[in-house]
Order: sequence, then structure tokens, then C-alpha cells
Amino acid sequence: MYLSTEVEKVASKFSAPPFDFDGCFIHDYDGEAYFKFILINAFSIALPSGEKFFIDSLKKSLSSIEDPETKSAVRIFMMQEAVHSKYHSIYNKTCCRENGYSLARLEAPFLFNSAYVANNNSDQYCLALTVCLEHLTAVASEALLTHDWLDICAPSVAEFWKWHALEEIDHRSVAYDLYMTTYKDKAFLNQVMSEVYLKFARFLEKTMHTMASSDGKSAKALKVWLRESDFMVGQQGVIPYFMQLIERFYEADFHPDTHFDLSILASL
Repeated sequence: MYLSTEVEKVASKFSAPPFDFDGCFIHDYDGEAYFKFILINAFSIALPSGEKFFIDSLKKSLSSIEDPETKSAVRIFMMQEAVHSKYHSIYNKTCCRENGYSLARLEAPFLFNSAYVANNNSDQYCLALTVCLEHLTAVASEALLTHDWLDICAPSVAEFWKWHALEEIDHRSVAYDLYMTTYKDKAFLNQVMSEVYLKFARFLEKTMHTMASSDGKSAKALKVWLRESDFMVGQQGVIPYFMQLIERFYEADFHPDTHFDLSILASL
């Protein structure tokens, strides 16, 4: 599987497929450790339907691509996303089985939204949405590798997320380049991004609430942690970090290749 030179230097330090998740989600977490646990698992719930949407959006443009290098990059992107989807599906089934969650209930909002968007919007909108969600995923990947999101995870789960994060950073530019080559409309991308990131955050929060309710945890405590904890909103917290990186998307000279600081990989 293709990895760019910068990522390849780090990738050998982490595990690659296959991954075994059996027993990895049995826990006695409480407080912040518990909230971090359901945050990372809620993010995983969102991914299989999203990755299928990404593949379908890019596949529509594949036949019109003439440049062999671009066509190869798109095919590699689709292959990577298909493998991600496979392992996140296994991850989600195992997590739900070991915690007594209803996978169907957790996945339903994401599946419905992906199908609705795909069936009721133009190819340009679907590809633009893919660009924006791929940017958010790459930002999340950078945050996973620079913040202590994974300190409560079982070793194989932490290795899985690191592997996935590296591949997301690796193909961070594919959807963007395809969109700009096909439609050349950055203003429309900016409009879609302004709609999507808060909506995605609400979907994640709803998923976390469903998990917490199933576990008999306080919805109020979860809400307070999301909005007041140092981990989420502190000076070095996840949300300020995310917003800083998301805001760069709107800059006139934005490009994913120059947006992400791959020097962070050296510390890994």
C-alpha cells in the first residue's frame, strides 16, 4: 500500500492490518477516561458510512480523469478507504458487543444522512462534502497523533488508530485536488465547510449521549466535560486545536499538502 516518503518513515513503527479487537473494549473507566473512551468510539461509529460515501463520490469522477498519476492516486485513496471501512466495521461490532450497545441504533443517523445526501444532491456537492470531511478527518488524525486521545485505549486499538491516522494524513490531498481540477470553485468548498463541521460535531455528541445513556452515565456530566474540560476546551484542548486548523481551510492559498505540518511525525 502506498505511503508518501514522510509518512513511510513513521509507519513502520506502528502495526498494520490485520487487527484483533477482541477484549479491547471491556473497561471500568470513569470520569474523564470514560468520556475520552466514548469520544474515540463515537468517531469510529461515524466512519464506515462516511468512507463508503467518500469512495462513491470519487468514483463518479474516475472515468473523466485523464492524468495517470491523478487516476492512480484516486484508486489508492479508494482502496485505503475500503480497508479503513472494513476494520472500523469490525471495531464497531466488537465495541458494541462488549459494551451492550445497539450498533444499529448508533449507526442509524450516519447511514441515513449519508444516503440522503447522496440521493438528493449534485455530484459537485457530494465531492465538496467529501473534501470537507476528509479535511476534518485529517485534522482529527493530526490531533490523535499530537494529543493524548489514545492513552486510555488497549494497545491494539491505539496502534489501529495510529495506522489509520497516518493513512488519512497520507492521502489528505486526493479529494481536494480532484475537486479543484473538476470544479475549480473554492468558494463553494468554503460554504460547504461552514455547514458541515458543526453538524458533524452534533452527530458525534448525540452518539456519545446514546453510549453514556446505555452505560447508565450522567448526560449532564458528559455535557459539562464536552464544554468545560481542559481536554476539550482548555488552551491546549482539542476544540481550540481543531478550530485553528479548520480556519486555515478558508485561506485563499489553502492546500492540504502545505496545511499539515508533517514535522510532527518526527516526534513519533
